[in-house]
Amino acid sequence: MRLILIRHAQCHSNVEERMLGDSNAAEFSPQQGDPEDELTSLGKKQAQALGTWLAQQHFSPTHLYSSPLRRTHQTWQWIQQACKTTAELDLVSDRRLTEINQGIFTGLTWPEAQALYPQLCTALEQSLDWRPVPDAESPLDCRKRAQAMVSHWRSHHRNEDCLWVVSHSGFLSHLVSELLGCDRTWGCTISPTGLFEFELDLSRWSQDQENRFNTALWKINRFNSNEHLSDLTSG
Repeated sequence: MRLILIRHAQCHSNVEERMLGDSNAAEFSPQQGDPEDELTSLGKKQAQALGTWLAQQHFSPTHLYSSPLRRTHQTWQWIQQACKTTAELDLVSDRRLTEINQGIFTGLTWPEAQALYPQLCTALEQSLDWRPVPDAESPLDCRKRAQAMVSHWRSHHRNEDCLWVVSHSGFLSHLVSELLGCDRTWGCTISPTGLFEFELDLSRWSQDQENRFNTALWKINRFNSNEHLSDLTSG
């Protein structure tokens, strides 16, 4: 199975450095339409460039997945304008792909959070150890979501499938670490429309002997790549 994991394109909260997280107010509603423009003008160009690049590759999707939040859905809309191979496919919105819930920090910049919750912010700045933020999702909760998502793909897809998935930078760190079988979550800076491409053999996934170490069965073709933006940045 080929698995393409993508971070959404640049949105206004990224530019403003707001902790939007898993904000219900920003959730896409097919019934009500999508009036709010989450992506910046650069974000739209990034998504279009990604769609053009995906259309030029030698693989076509069999299934499309997305977080249900507006910034991911709008990323898909601009990808699909440039990539016609997705035209006949239904987009599956799955809440397990949403960004990490930021609790009481949701929608705030860090200076705003410091003004409202000075003691908590000072405690967070003084130690690298994890400290709970009221109403926020814990790292363990995120990892359990990632486990559930990988388990779903394993049980609902075949080796012949090609999945394109748009999610969020914070959650993608948990998802990639779970996919790689790490016993901890590795953080990395994922730029807007950053892309990961994996190939894995579902039929041998559960084998516990030599095939677990057989690199012909588990391939990382691209890791946090933004090669699709080369023309955009050079211009």
